[in-house]
Amino acid sequence: MERSGSLIPGVIAATLLAGPLFVVFFAVANIFQQFPEHISIDSKDAQVLFLMLPAVVVGACISLIPNIIGANIMADLADEYPFARSSFVWAIVGASTAFVWICIIPGLFDARPEGFALVATSAMCAVICRVYVNWS
Repeated sequence: MERSGSLIPGVIAATLLAGPLFVVFFAVANIFQQFPEHISIDSKDAQVLFLMLPAVVVGACISLIPNIIGANIMADLADEYPFARSSFVWAIVGASTAFVWICIIPGLFDARPEGFALVATSAMCAVICRVYVNWS
Protein backbone atom coordinates (compact mmCIF):
# COMPACT_ATOMS: atom_id res chain seq x y z
CA MET A 1 0.00 0.00 0.00
CA GLU A 2 1.14 3.48 -0.76
CA ARG A 3 1.39 6.25 1.75
CA SER A 4 -0.58 9.39 1.00
CA GLY A 5 -0.56 12.66 2.83
CA SER A 6 2.40 14.22 4.53
CA LEU A 7 4.06 13.88 7.89
CA ILE A 8 4.95 17.58 7.96
CA PRO A 9 1.58 19.02 9.12
CA GLY A 10 1.28 16.41 11.85
CA VAL A 11 4.83 16.96 13.06
CA ILE A 12 4.30 20.72 13.12
CA ALA A 13 1.02 20.38 15.04
CA ALA A 14 2.51 17.89 17.51
CA THR A 15 5.56 20.10 18.02
CA LEU A 16 3.47 23.20 18.76
CA LEU A 17 1.09 21.30 21.06
CA ALA A 18 3.72 19.37 23.04
CA GLY A 19 4.35 22.11 25.62
CA PRO A 20 0.69 22.96 26.32
CA LEU A 21 -0.20 19.26 26.46
CA PHE A 22 2.57 18.68 28.99
CA VAL A 23 1.30 21.56 31.15
CA VAL A 24 -2.27 20.24 31.05
CA PHE A 25 -1.26 16.64 31.83
CA PHE A 26 1.02 17.88 34.62
CA ALA A 27 -1.87 19.86 36.14
CA VAL A 28 -4.20 16.86 35.88
CA ALA A 29 -1.62 14.63 37.56
CA ASN A 30 -1.18 17.14 40.39
CA ILE A 31 -4.93 17.28 40.92
CA PHE A 32 -5.15 13.49 40.83
CA GLN A 33 -2.46 13.23 43.52
CA GLN A 34 -4.71 15.17 45.88
CA PHE A 35 -7.35 12.42 45.94
CA PRO A 36 -9.14 11.55 48.25
CA GLU A 37 -8.68 14.98 49.79
CA HIS A 38 -11.03 17.80 48.87
CA ILE A 39 -9.90 19.48 45.68
CA SER A 40 -10.46 23.18 45.45
CA ILE A 41 -9.78 25.15 42.32
CA ASP A 42 -9.66 28.92 42.61
CA SER A 43 -8.48 31.90 40.61
CA LYS A 44 -4.87 31.30 41.58
CA ASP A 45 -5.04 28.01 39.68
CA ALA A 46 -5.83 29.95 36.52
CA GLN A 47 -2.17 30.97 36.48
CA VAL A 48 -1.52 27.79 34.54
CA LEU A 49 -3.07 29.54 31.54
CA PHE A 50 -0.21 32.03 31.55
CA LEU A 51 2.20 29.13 31.15
CA MET A 52 0.74 28.13 27.80
CA LEU A 53 2.61 30.63 25.61
CA PRO A 54 6.05 29.88 27.07
CA ALA A 55 5.08 26.20 27.01
CA VAL A 56 4.57 26.38 23.25
CA VAL A 57 8.08 27.76 22.75
CA VAL A 58 9.85 25.47 25.22
CA GLY A 59 7.84 22.41 24.21
CA ALA A 60 8.51 23.04 20.53
CA CYS A 61 12.25 23.31 21.13
CA ILE A 62 12.30 20.07 23.10
CA SER A 63 9.93 18.01 20.95
CA LEU A 64 10.83 18.95 17.37
CA ILE A 65 13.63 16.43 16.84
CA PRO A 66 11.88 13.50 18.62
CA ASN A 67 8.69 14.19 16.65
CA ILE A 68 10.55 14.23 13.33
CA ILE A 69 12.51 11.07 14.10
CA GLY A 70 9.57 9.18 15.60
CA ALA A 71 7.13 10.09 12.84
CA ASN A 72 9.57 9.05 10.12
CA ILE A 73 10.43 5.76 11.79
CA MET A 74 6.78 4.91 12.43
CA ALA A 75 5.72 5.87 8.90
CA ASP A 76 8.49 3.70 7.43
CA LEU A 77 7.42 0.80 9.65
CA ALA A 78 3.80 1.34 8.64
CA ASP A 79 4.80 1.18 4.97
CA GLU A 80 6.05 -2.36 5.56
CA TYR A 81 3.77 -3.63 8.34
CA PRO A 82 0.02 -2.87 8.17
CA PHE A 83 -0.51 -3.23 11.93
CA ALA A 84 1.77 -0.21 12.46
CA ARG A 85 -0.72 2.04 10.65
CA SER A 86 -3.06 2.18 13.62
CA SER A 87 -3.15 5.35 15.72
CA PHE A 88 -3.26 3.08 18.76
CA VAL A 89 0.09 1.52 17.82
CA TRP A 90 1.59 4.98 17.30
CA ALA A 91 0.32 6.02 20.76
CA ILE A 92 1.75 2.89 22.40
CA VAL A 93 5.13 3.44 20.75
CA GLY A 94 5.15 7.11 21.78
CA ALA A 95 4.25 6.25 25.37
CA SER A 96 6.80 3.42 25.46
CA THR A 97 9.54 5.70 24.21
CA ALA A 98 8.77 8.20 26.96
CA PHE A 99 8.66 5.40 29.52
CA VAL A 100 12.18 4.37 28.53
CA TRP A 101 13.35 7.95 29.20
CA ILE A 102 11.57 7.90 32.54
CA CYS A 103 13.43 4.74 33.49
CA ILE A 104 16.74 6.31 32.45
CA ILE A 105 16.25 9.67 34.20
CA PRO A 106 16.52 9.21 37.98
CA GLY A 107 13.57 10.32 40.04
CA LEU A 108 10.95 10.43 37.29
CA PHE A 109 9.78 6.88 37.98
CA ASP A 110 8.65 7.73 41.50
CA ALA A 111 4.98 8.23 40.52
CA ARG A 112 5.56 11.92 40.01
CA PRO A 113 3.39 14.16 37.83
CA GLU A 114 6.31 14.85 35.49
CA GLY A 115 6.51 11.19 34.52
CA PHE A 116 2.80 10.92 33.79
CA ALA A 117 2.86 14.17 31.83
CA LEU A 118 5.81 12.99 29.74
CA VAL A 119 4.21 9.64 28.87
CA ALA A 120 0.80 11.16 28.09
CA THR A 121 2.31 13.97 26.02
CA SER A 122 4.47 11.55 24.04
CA ALA A 123 1.48 9.33 23.27
CA MET A 124 -0.61 12.31 22.15
CA CYS A 125 2.20 13.72 20.01
CA ALA A 126 2.60 10.36 18.28
CA VAL A 127 -1.12 10.26 17.47
CA ILE A 128 -1.06 13.86 16.23
CA CYS A 129 1.93 13.08 13.97
CA ARG A 130 -0.09 10.20 12.49
CA VAL A 131 -3.25 12.23 11.72
CA TYR A 132 -2.37 13.52 8.24
CA VAL A 133 -0.93 10.28 6.87
CA ASN A 134 -3.00 7.57 5.19
CA TRP A 135 -2.24 4.30 3.49
CA SER A 136 -4.33 3.15 0.53
